[in-house]
Amino acid sequence: MCDHMPMDATCISCMVQELSATILDARIEKVSQPERDEIVLLVRTADGNKRLIISANPQNPRMHLTEKRKKNPDEAPMFCMLLRKHLSGGRITSISQPTAERVIQIHVTARNEMGDITERTLSAEFAGRNTNIILLDADGKIIDAVHHTDLSAGRGILPGLLYTPMKPQDKANALALGREGVIEALSTLSSESQAHRAIVRLFAGIGPLAAKCIAKNATGNEDCLLNGNLEKVSDALLSFLDDAEAGRFSPCVIIDKDGLPVDYTAYAPSIYKNILQVYPRASLSAAMEDFFSVRDTAARMQHKSAALRKRIGHILDRLHKKISIHTETLAEAAEMERFKIYGELICANLYKIPQGATQVTVENFYNQMEPINIPLDKAKSPSQNAQVYFKKYRKMKTAIAVVGRELEKSRREAAYMETVEEALQRAEDETALAEIQSELCEGGYIKEETKGKRKKEKPSAPLEMTIDGFSVLIGRTGRQNDLVTFKLSRAEDIWLHVKNMPGAHTLIRANRQDVPDAVVRQAAEYAAYYSAGRGSAQVPVDYTAVKNVWKPSGAAPGMVLYKGQKTVYVTPYTPQIVE
Repeated sequence: MCDHMPMDATCISCMVQELSATILDARIEKVSQPERDEIVLLVRTADGNKRLIISANPQNPRMHLTEKRKKNPDEAPMFCMLLRKHLSGGRITSISQPTAERVIQIHVTARNEMGDITERTLSAEFAGRNTNIILLDADGKIIDAVHHTDLSAGRGILPGLLYTPMKPQDKANALALGREGVIEALSTLSSESQAHRAIVRLFAGIGPLAAKCIAKNATGNEDCLLNGNLEKVSDALLSFLDDAEAGRFSPCVIIDKDGLPVDYTAYAPSIYKNILQVYPRASLSAAMEDFFSVRDTAARMQHKSAALRKRIGHILDRLHKKISIHTETLAEAAEMERFKIYGELICANLYKIPQGATQVTVENFYNQMEPINIPLDKAKSPSQNAQVYFKKYRKMKTAIAVVGRELEKSRREAAYMETVEEALQRAEDETALAEIQSELCEGGYIKEETKGKRKKEKPSAPLEMTIDGFSVLIGRTGRQNDLVTFKLSRAEDIWLHVKNMPGAHTLIRANRQDVPDAVVRQAAEYAAYYSAGRGSAQVPVDYTAVKNVWKPSGAAPGMVLYKGQKTVYVTPYTPQIVE
């Protein structure tokens, strides 16, 4: 339903004006590179320190001020060291958008090792899969870049080459054309063309979302045709571009029905009204921070957890196969009672069975004397045939006991791995990933990395919040679940967990008070959100006193049994990203 807002020329124009008003003349104090394709500049301004993030991730390219601090690698990458050498201590002299393209250039004046003043340019290009961060010297030569491309790609980005600007889009500048020129350009297309597609095709600096908004502003219909609307579309387009050139922006973040950000814009988007919630933000940086704090984190966590997810998937496949085999074996083992009956009926009728018989029909005194046919081995005596059936019975009885234990063990193991899998899907940072990995190492499911001596890390703290004065704790890994349920609780506290599915242990600290139903219900909504039922409309959540929860001997982290529970049905509560 939503066309994700790209870093198009309009958005970049807004960001250039915003950064020029906040970090111009700022001193670059520190350069870090938390991700392979992402750098962060810590700059000192008259209003204090600020962080500027620049990402060349093709899925989430961006540049904006951020409050978020990310963990940096133990050893700085080479590109980061190079940036520190050339930019540290320098002053930002200007921030520009060359030729109204999808590029932001930060110009820096710094001193080199000899004390001479040098000029450097950090050029961030936002061009889909060709997004890049490039450091240039005063002569426009490339010092280095996040992504290298050779000359065979048509435009080389390699150290030592002269920087060639991005090829401009073969589109017209609507403001330069003026009203009559825009109308004339639109007239060259079929009158049955959709206005928003025509705008994107003909004019520079307009993305698909902006074009739809212009069409909606012009006619009230985002899918309107050019037919009969040339003047209206032209006026709406020029009005939009006039606002951008004059710096009249209205940054927004767009929130879906679950409270999660799905888009951001540099202007008030008319096509989202009455469909999703549109929240104005104080700056485009704030809007992008809201959007990317969820989107980028999720994308990077998916990438970093891929190996773990694959391993857990393989383990679950193996366990489900074992469960299926054991279940079939037990179903076949139901035949063992028949073998016992055969043996006893043969013994009771030895005198009736001739030597060399291949079968015998006798009365079954276990089933109202109904006739029953029993197969025999003609090479064995009637007594030996009875012993064969008794031996089969004993063997199968022993197998059932073993298989039954193995089946129960496999089911417990699968339930645990499903809990780990669900926790992995909810993991919000690398600390959570490391805890899950460590937990699986201790359980013998994966091999521990042997790079140097690794310290055993303390489990990170569970999530904590307050509901009407009552403290609520939520575990997000197996270790945290054990911590919440057995270390941080009292017997009278209220323990909650989704019914019959993986999820977080949730605890309401009662503090020797009666916990109101409204508090229990809201805590249940949290428990539902941090579970495999997050996407459901109604989720059953069990709750009981902590004294009714216990851990079976040898159980894996986070695996418990409980009794005396009540069940409440709730809609998962989604924490709001914006106020």
